[in-house]
Amino acid sequence: MNYAGRNWTAWFAKDIPIFEGPYYFHGLPGLIISIEDRDKNFNFRLTSIKKTDKNMLYRLDSGTEISWEQYEKLPKDYFTDP
Repeated sequence: MNYAGRNWTAWFAKDIPIFEGPYYFHGLPGLIISIEDRDKNFNFRLTSIKKTDKNMLYRLDSGTEISWEQYEKLPKDYFTDP
């Protein structure tokens, strides 16, 4: 598919009738297991499936936790010094 100016390739499991995936990706005839852009700048991979009473959640494996104040400061900093 083409989304946001990138060409994406998805692998999905038809045997798992959940039409969800990470980010904006959903609607395929099965659960998205992996999806990446052609240039391999972005790659989303399913790492585990757990039974829960809550809604489906996609969790990132890496990243840095920041405060709300740091989050609000990010676009301002980018605007003044991209």
